[in-house]
Amino acid sequence: MKLANKIALLTGAGSGIGRCLAAELAKQGARLILTDINRSGLEETIRLYDLEQSVLGCVVSNFLDINDVERTAIEALQFAKQASSKIDILYNNAGIMAMGPVKNLHWEDFERMQCVNLNAPMKLTHLLLPHMIENGGGYIAFTCSASAVTTPPGAAGYGMTKAGIAAFAEALRAEVYRENISVTTICPGFVHTQMTKNIDFRDKKCEEQATNVPKYVGTSPERVAQLSVSAMIKRKGLVVIGFDERIKRFLKQLCMPLYEKLNLLMAKHLLD
Repeated sequence: MKLANKIALLTGAGSGIGRCLAAELAKQGARLILTDINRSGLEETIRLYDLEQSVLGCVVSNFLDINDVERTAIEALQFAKQASSKIDILYNNAGIMAMGPVKNLHWEDFERMQCVNLNAPMKLTHLLLPHMIENGGGYIAFTCSASAVTTPPGAAGYGMTKAGIAAFAEALRAEVYRENISVTTICPGFVHTQMTKNIDFRDKKCEEQATNVPKYVGTSPERVAQLSVSAMIKRKGLVVIGFDERIKRFLKQLCMPLYEKLNLLMAKHLLD
């Protein structure tokens, strides 16, 4: 078990994919430091998966405040030190989303997504990277999105932040290879979580489509967590989850004009 007794700092662990990632990391033998903006969500994650023996500590973090990212890193390092160990795994999972055409989005939507989806994981990585280098290696992972590689209409702001973090991870992966640090970027398509209840929709038709996705479309958060942790252990780079998303990516690489026509059709179907 390659993650046995390794300490993992996991952000956004209070619900959805993050909750399933906590369970999967614990299953692999990792000890956990969990963060989320919602303390009750963290407590429920621990209770639902019986993680009391795996969790070293919890940090309530508000990544809309960039200073809170530094506090999170400091508290996480303290929890690791109390366990006479170091942080081996940084899993940047926290994220927020606003959906709708650009003309309908508020400027604050862009700013909030940039804070949580882009600035926070970059700063947390920047803060903890020297410790991993000093300690001889580690794992860094990002829950990104298929929107980072094939951005659909209605997700311009969200896709922008996820494409940014994917680019950050791509360059970082090459830079830290010789330091025995792996960097994995996970890009799932639609995932059946409660996240849709927390999305700020700026388009009625877009909301109807996103909240009524058939069960046979998309992936479960449990499956995303399994594939993500497996990819991290195997030190994979960019991983796109979802057959339809892999097809779209292939189409974009193979025939851009056809891909652009597909996006036009999606805009007609998804947006008012």
